[in-house]
Parts: sequence; C-alpha cells; structure tokens
Amino acid sequence: MTTIPQAMRDYYTAWVTRMVTDGRFRPAIYAHQRNTTEIYADVRAAFDAAGVRDEPSFWVSNPTAGFGLASLPRSVGFSFARVWQGTVDVT
Repeated sequence: MTTIPQAMRDYYTAWVTRMVTDGRFRPAIYAHQRNTTEIYADVRAAFDAAGVRDEPSFWVSNPTAGFGLASLPRSVGFSFARVWQGTVDVT
C-alpha cells in the first residue's frame, strides 16, 4: 500500500488490541518500509492502552535494500524491527 486506508488502520488496530487484551499471544506485524512508521505508532498505542510494555514485533520489508547475511534486523532502518526483508528474486 502506498497509503494506509482508515479501514485498514481500524482493522489492524482492533486485531492487535484483541490479541494483547486476550493476553495469550503477542501479535507480529509485517509491514513495508514506507508504512512502518505509521503502523508502528498505531500498534504501539494499542500496546500502551492495554498496559503492554513489550516492544511490538515487526517484520519490515524494503525490497530495494540489499542486505547481507550478517545484517541485523535494524539494518532495514527501524530499531524495533525483529526481522527484515530486502531485495527479492535475486539470482
């Protein structure tokens, strides 16, 4: 998505809220690099509202970035990233 429709934001915020309120699971979010900041803010707010101090788990995709095997998740450009995804379909 180049922009996040409000309906999508409502959907994932409700899903995250339900997951953290239930308490048995912690949601993980897959996001494109260009949307990560906005999605993280929504998810962090849902965690905070539920009293959850854990850092949300994010898998961040940046299909134009070339990462090496030694790259850390934060190499995608976000300190909270737990998994990164770089260039896809490379031979």
